Amino acid sequence: MEKKFKKIIGFLALFLCIVFVWSPLAALFSMIISGVIFAIIGGFFITSIGIYLFFYYLIPEISKSVSKLCIYHEIKTDKNPNGETIWKKISLVFFYNVLLTIPMLLTILYLLNLPTLKMSGRMELSGIDIGIIIALSIIPGLFVTLRLIGNPTYQGVTYLRYVVIKKSFYGSVEEIKKIKDDISSFFSTLIIGTILFLFLLYCSDYFSNLSYFTFFKRYIPTMAPFEFFLYIIGYVCTLFILTVIGELILMRCKPLESK
Repeated sequence: MEKKFKKIIGFLALFLCIVFVWSPLAALFSMIISGVIFAIIGGFFITSIGIYLFFYYLIPEISKSVSKLCIYHEIKTDKNPNGETIWKKISLVFFYNVLLTIPMLLTILYLLNLPTLKMSGRMELSGIDIGIIIALSIIPGLFVTLRLIGNPTYQGVTYLRYVVIKKSFYGSVEEIKKIKDDISSFFSTLIIGTILFLFLLYCSDYFSNLSYFTFFKRYIPTMAPFEFFLYIIGYVCTLFILTVIGELILMRCKPLESK
């Protein structure tokens, strides 16, 4: 391989020498064109390596965090001393929910058409403010849905005989694994795909305005810091309450596949 590379370099050098003797202007033009092409190739190559490293480490981490919500560990009892206590289980699930909050928040903000969102009247909120409030209000529900659907059980929970809180499942082990894989893949692909689109949008904003801050201005809330802080506190409390409720439901309705 090294010998072939040396032969190619030698051939190009010989070709340039012949062209230079034949026509100095043509040789100079060829060298300039070759330099520009090599510069373009170098820029594309460095960018591709950066994208590779970014997504190579990002994708497994997001997939791992999402898949953790589809895994249920048995409760610690006298018969099973190696299991998890209910509070350890709640803490771990809550941790992964918080970890996935930012990617899921960006996903929802991207799906919403922020420039078209505007609230007038007593509460004048910008598009990004409305988008953040909508996202923070539905993310806890998405996470508890992922947790409950990703852990099927034979026993269901109903309320007033009509409202289904936890559906009973009848199927094989292969079907259960397929449900887990489908749910995990859906959320992972949704988040990863959005991150890729946001990266492309960032590149578009940068090359259009040659500013690093054009993209980030779109996602900076305009509400007062104290008001924004109240929404964050409300989100964290809601997320924790729904995490506890989800784990209590799974503790009552033991998932068919547990570790």
